[in-house]
Amino acid sequence: MSPSKISNHPSSATEQTLNLVFSVRKCLKFSTRFENGESFVTVEDPVRSKFYRIGLPEYRFIAKVDGQRTNAQIVELMQNENENENESSQQALQPDQILQIANWLLTMNLVMVNQADNATRINAVAQQIETAKTIGWLNPISMRMTLFNPNRFLKTIQPVTEWLFSTWFFVLWLIVGFYALTHLAANWQRVGAASADVLSSGSWIWLLLTWFVLKVIHESAHGIACRKYGGEVPDFGVVFILFAPLAYVNVTSMWRFRNRWQRMVVSAAGMYIELLVAFLAVIVWAQTDGMLASIAFSAMVMASLTTILFNANPLMRFDGYFLLSDLLAIPNLYGKGGQWFAETSKQLAFGIPRQSQLPINERLAVSVYGVLAFFWRISISLGLVIAASVLLQGAGLVLSALGVLIWFGMPIVKQVVSLTDPNAKFKINQQRTCISVACLVGLVVAGFYVFRAPATKSAPAIVQWSDEAIIRSDASGFVKVIHVAEGQAVAKGELLLELENPELANELVELTRLRDEARIQSRIHQQQGNQAMVQAETQRVYRLTDQIVEKQSAAKGLQVLASADGVVVQRSLANRLGSFVERGDQLLTIANLDSKEVVVSVDQSEYDATVWLAGKQLRLMFPGKSAVDATLVSINPRASQEPTFPSLTATQGGSLPVRALSTASTSENEFNFELLSPRFDVTVAVPEDFGQQVLSGQRGYAYFESTEQSLASYLYLAACHWLESKIEMASL
Repeated sequence: MSPSKISNHPSSATEQTLNLVFSVRKCLKFSTRFENGESFVTVEDPVRSKFYRIGLPEYRFIAKVDGQRTNAQIVELMQNENENENESSQQALQPDQILQIANWLLTMNLVMVNQADNATRINAVAQQIETAKTIGWLNPISMRMTLFNPNRFLKTIQPVTEWLFSTWFFVLWLIVGFYALTHLAANWQRVGAASADVLSSGSWIWLLLTWFVLKVIHESAHGIACRKYGGEVPDFGVVFILFAPLAYVNVTSMWRFRNRWQRMVVSAAGMYIELLVAFLAVIVWAQTDGMLASIAFSAMVMASLTTILFNANPLMRFDGYFLLSDLLAIPNLYGKGGQWFAETSKQLAFGIPRQSQLPINERLAVSVYGVLAFFWRISISLGLVIAASVLLQGAGLVLSALGVLIWFGMPIVKQVVSLTDPNAKFKINQQRTCISVACLVGLVVAGFYVFRAPATKSAPAIVQWSDEAIIRSDASGFVKVIHVAEGQAVAKGELLLELENPELANELVELTRLRDEARIQSRIHQQQGNQAMVQAETQRVYRLTDQIVEKQSAAKGLQVLASADGVVVQRSLANRLGSFVERGDQLLTIANLDSKEVVVSVDQSEYDATVWLAGKQLRLMFPGKSAVDATLVSINPRASQEPTFPSLTATQGGSLPVRALSTASTSENEFNFELLSPRFDVTVAVPEDFGQQVLSGQRGYAYFESTEQSLASYLYLAACHWLESKIEMASL
C-alpha cells in the first residue's frame, strides 16, 4: 500500500517523517501492565527520568522499528496486517494514528534517526529544551530550579523511617488524629485568640522556620515512600511562585510500580506525614502556653490548612492530582483533560474536527476535569498577575506583563500559527470562526458596557444603644462599693457606686481648720482696731470657703448616681472594685433596652454611592436573626483610619483589616493599630421589635444599593481590593 493513502495531499513534513528510519534507543525499558481490565505498556527513559504509558497497538508499531525499514514501509506492513485480521478489531491503528505515534516518538526523543541529519535533529531537540528552560526562567512569577540529587540522603534515613508507611503505624496515625481532634474541639475557644496572633510581626520568623522544616519533612516523606517500593529520587528542587519558594522532589520512578496503591501511597506520603505533625502540634498546643504554644499553633496551621488547600487540590499537579489520577485509574488525567478541552474549544470555535477519542469509561471524568482545571489555571494565573502588580507595585507591573506574555500571549500566538499554517491537516471553518470572534468581542463589550455589577454592596455593622447615658466620674478616687450589677434596672438618682478619696477628705479637714483659724484671727484684729488686717483675714475666709465648697462638691461626686432610668450596661463591672478612676473616666452606661440603632462602617470609596441613600432602606443581616429592612438616618462625612468600633476589626474577630502603628503614631492613638483605608460611619434606625432581638455590640452586615458599575471593572477592582487587603494583613 502506497504512503499516498495516508493523506490525499501529504505535506512535506509528513513525507519527511515517512522516509525516516527509526531505531529505538537501547536504554529504554518496556514493561507490560494490566490494570482495571486494560493492558498497556510503560516506557521508562532512565537517562531523563521520564515515564510514558502507551497502548498495545502503539507498542506494535514500536516493536517493528528495527533500524532497517522506513516508517512508510512499517505503515504499509501494519495496514496489510490489519486487512488480514478481523476488520472489527478495536486494536487496529489507522495510518494517521501511526504517523502521530512516529512524530511523538521523534518529539519525545525516544528513537534515533539513521540518517545523516541525526546529529542535527538531536541538536534541534536539545535547543528546544534549552529554549523552554530559558522561557521558564524569563517568567519570574513562576520559576523552577533543580538543586541536588537526594538519593544518598534518602538511602541513609530510609532504614529507620520506612516503618512510617506500615499498616500498624497507619492505625496509630488514625488514633493520634482522633485524639488530637478531641483536644481541638475541647479548646476551640482558644483557636480564635491564637489565630489573631499567628500572622503578627513577631510570629513571622517562626512561620518561616516552621514552613522550611515542614517542606523538608514533606518532600522527604515522598522520597522515602518512593524508595520503599523500589523507586529512585534523582532530583530535589524549588519552584518560585512570586519569589515564594515551594520545594519539590522528582518521584516519577513510581510509574514503574505495578501496584497503583503503592503509587497512591507515594503521592499521599507528604500530606500524610504533615498531618501527623499537625496532630502532634495540636496536642502540644492544647497542653502548653507561652512561646511553645505559639510555635505549636503555627506548626498546626502550616501542616494542616496549607497542605489541604494546596497539596490536596487535584486541579493542580500536586499530590492531590496524582492521587485522583490513580484513584480513577486514568493516567495523564491532566494532559487528557487539557487535550479534550483544547480540541473541544477548537471544534466549537473554529469547526476543526476532533483528532482523538476518549474511552467511554473516561469521557465524563476527563471532560469535567478538563473544564475545571482550565478555569482554575486561568484564575490562578490571573491571581498571581494581580498579586504581583499589587505587591511589587511598579516592578510588579513589569512582572505581570511578562507573566501575561508567557502564560497567555505565547500559547495564543502558537495556536494562531498552527491554525493558519497552510500545511495544517484541517482548515478552519471561516464562518464558524467569524461567529466565535464576534461572540467573544460582544462578551467583552457587554462586560464593560452592558452587564452591570451587582447593585448590592455590603459593609460590616454593629448594634449600639441609641438612647443611652454615659456615667462618668465627677471625682478621682478608688471604687469602694458597687451597688449595681450589669443588666440591673435602675431609676434616676439611684446610687450606683461609691468612691473614696482619703486625700480629698484630708484636704477638706485642713481647709476647714484654716478657715476657722482665719475667722479667729479676724476677730482678734477687730478687737485691736487693726482694720487692714481684719480685711485681709476676711478675704482669706472667703477664699477658703470657696475652696471648701469646691471640695465638698467633689466629695459629693464620690457618690455616683444614675442620671436616667434604664439598665446598667458595663462588662466586668465587679472587676472595677478597688480600682482607681480619674475624674471624667467612664464608669458605666445606662441604656434604654427598647432603643437601639445600627452603625455601619463604610469604606471611603463608597461615600458617593452612600450619600444618596439618606432616608432610604438598607437590609441588615445578623447571625441567627432574620433579615430586616432599616432606614439610613445620618452619615458622618468624616472618614478616619482610627477604628470607631474595635470589635469590627480583624484582630477582634471582625472583618476589617488593620495594620500595626509605629511607636510615634501609637502615642497619638488609643489603639496600637489602624484601618488599612479610611472609613466613615452610617447610622441606621432599626424597628423596635428587631432592636429587642439583638444585643448591643453584636456584629452583622448591611447591604445597600450602590451606583452603577460595569461587571468587568467591578470584578477587577474587587479582586485587587481583596488581594491588597490580604497582602497588607500578611505583612503586619
